[in-house]
Amino acid sequence: TANSGYHFKEWQVISGSVTITDNKFTMPASDVTVKAIFEADAPTTYTVIFDANGGSGTMEPLMLPANTVYVLPECGFIAPDGKQFAGWSVNGTAAQPAGTSITVAGDMRVAAV
Repeated sequence: TANSGYHFKEWQVISGSVTITDNKFTMPASDVTVKAIFEADAPTTYTVIFDANGGSGTMEPLMLPANTVYVLPECGFIAPDGKQFAGWSVNGTAAQPAGTSITVAGDMRVAAV
């Protein structure tokens, strides 16, 4: 049984010449040792961090549930001299305008461009 926050991933053969298929193997005439491998559950919330990208001001980070559809906000930063806000770069993508919907599937860096 997995501990809280973990789930069963797979069996690992420690010793013995067997191949596990569909959680089964044929027992040979010699000893076999297998180990249950567990992995952490995917996070249920992710952090969205806003980056002024050379501008000034602050925008508070957000903690959003996984797979939330989030609408990119208007920019809360002051653009650097000689520039104006053109949109948001999400994890290094090309600029997307405020009002664009994105799906939060991991921690994100949203930078003003």
